[in-house]
Amino acid sequence: MGKKENRVYEITGLLAEEIIPKLVTVRAERRVFMPYQKASAEPERLRKRQARVRMDGPLSQGRTQGVPDRRAGTRGRQDVS
Repeated sequence: MGKKENRVYEITGLLAEEIIPKLVTVRAERRVFMPYQKASAEPERLRKRQARVRMDGPLSQGRTQGVPDRRAGTRGRQDVS
């Protein structure tokens, strides 16, 4: 029983001396990093959205002029009248 208690005491000391201070540091760094990550992800998301809009632009104009949408799921099927 004494060996187990010594091991628990050793692990508790290691936790208090090394692990918890590192954890506090990492949490503080994370608090600083998260707003930066959010701010840097937003322009990238907007760039991707802008590229999608540019790519879809001619297709959406064609739909209003009676051109069938290639993405509508009619690939390989022909209208039978």
